[in-house]
Amino acid sequence: MFETKYLILNIIYSWKKAPRIINEEMLSLMKKGSIICDLAVEQGGNCIYSESGKVVEKFGIKILGYYVGFLVTQRMLSMYKKRIKNDFI
Repeated sequence: MFETKYLILNIIYSWKKAPRIINEEMLSLMKKGSIICDLAVEQGGNCIYSESGKVVEKFGIKILGYYVGFLVTQRMLSMYKKRIKNDFI
């Protein structure tokens, strides 16, 4: 994961808060300029620094906290990744 430039997170349990799977240590090991898109932000987020409706930058990594819907197809995720790449890099 630490060589990853783009990371889309979407681990959600409908009955409880989203699990935090990206902590501060993991963020510090990622490449500067990477982008994390946390789709679980409305339920607390999968990344420690995710904030709903905001772009947060930590360790040179942008963390996008935008909810884009509960049911997202693989094709839509691919298109969303391209949009993020074009808008934020």
